[in-house]
Amino acid sequence: MVSILQGRIITACRFMVATLATIALALPLSAQEPPTPGEKQEKPLLSGIAAYHQGNYKEALSQLGLALPNEFNNAVLHYYLGNTYLKINQRDSAIREFRIAYALQPEKEAGKLAKKALQLLNVDNEGASAQTAQAPPKPKPLTKQELDRQQTLRHLEDQTSQAAVQRQKLNDQAASNAGLRGTDYIERYKQEMIRSSQYFRRGKLVTPGLTPEQLKQLAQMEALFKENSKQYRDRNLSTVEDIQKSGENLKALMNDTKSGTNPKLSPHGTNLYVRNYEAPKTGAAPSISKSNTNSK
Repeated sequence: MVSILQGRIITACRFMVATLATIALALPLSAQEPPTPGEKQEKPLLSGIAAYHQGNYKEALSQLGLALPNEFNNAVLHYYLGNTYLKINQRDSAIREFRIAYALQPEKEAGKLAKKALQLLNVDNEGASAQTAQAPPKPKPLTKQELDRQQTLRHLEDQTSQAAVQRQKLNDQAASNAGLRGTDYIERYKQEMIRSSQYFRRGKLVTPGLTPEQLKQLAQMEALFKENSKQYRDRNLSTVEDIQKSGENLKALMNDTKSGTNPKLSPHGTNLYVRNYEAPKTGAAPSISKSNTNSK
């Protein structure tokens, strides 16, 4: 009887511990607690926290991830990331985020709640600083030259795509017009054949059918126009491919920053039709060359 009673007490205690653990991990931070001293919470962070409390953990993870580059030193962000990872059963990622939150603000509410979460997860929070050191660092800011190069590459890619699409439309329209002209020519030639074979009998106009030789001639003319139209399309398709290759070559040259003594493309002024090279170290003006890419 005593052993049965002890078993029930142990089971009840385990249930209470599990319940307290769940409440502690889901406990939201106080609204009065700022994320970091002097810092304003960004919209993705607020959206992520709101999505978490709404139970939309996929959206919460997405929004908190967007806030991470600008809010990496924000313990609130890492605390909510930890709770979000727990909700989607990614325990190791949750532990990492709780450790970072605790290391950033061990005496603030976010850090204390993160420490409590680590304890409930049976993780020793000592060594959190070492884990923080291994956490992904903030992305290194790009230099102005790198930003200019990326902007030029995006513009070059858009310009190449638009030029290729425009050229393809012009090619399709020209080929269609050529086909219509061929059809119209054959039809007029056919009517001329019919008129030339007409005659009058007893005051009535007689229109005989086309002879086998005339039908053969018309079929040959139709085949010839179709072949010419196909060759026209093939030639213009090659022009579209040339535009795309030109764009890819320019992107490769723009990304080539280790070409030795060869002139390097400058991101300023370079586009699909103009190549602007960086000035040599002697101080000479940059050279400009026009590409032979035809967009018409």
